[in-house]
Amino acid sequence: MKRNLLLILLLGVNFYTHLTYAQVWQQIADFQGTERDDGVSFTIGNYTYCGSGLKTGWSLGRDFYRFSPLSEQWDSIA
Repeated sequence: MKRNLLLILLLGVNFYTHLTYAQVWQQIADFQGTERDDGVSFTIGNYTYCGSGLKTGWSLGRDFYRFSPLSEQWDSIA
């Protein structure tokens, strides 16, 4: 069984995905949330989830977003 790996790199609020077949990085849709430190991200199935962390001014981030590579969109989920 072939498995696809979605590799995402976060630079500020810009995200990039690695296209293994072409060995290049391609920018994906901008993250809808605000900039933050110490946020978390993980992938389940075809979706990548990002959120939490400390926002500007050291306020606690309680929001979470999901990225779908099929629709190339971020959706707020919490």
